[in-house]
Amino acid sequence: MAYMQQQQQTGPYSEVDFGKYYGKKADDAIKELKELGYDPVKFDAHMLIQGRALPEIPDEKTLHIYVNRSDNTVQQIISKD
Repeated sequence: MAYMQQQQQTGPYSEVDFGKYYGKKADDAIKELKELGYDPVKFDAHMLIQGRALPEIPDEKTLHIYVNRSDNTVQQIISKD
């Protein structure tokens, strides 16, 4: 699955480069993001390619992590703009 998108970051959490997590094992990325003060929520990346409605992100500290279920790697990270 090659679908990836870099989200523009703004606000107090903007110093983190989410691009470094793409392709990384999801469990490791989630653990590291929690240590940085984020509240990551894991989703199946198939939601992105199936055109399903994506859940709303409630606040700046919540991240939606879309994971390739076949190899458990991060495909996309979305934050509230």
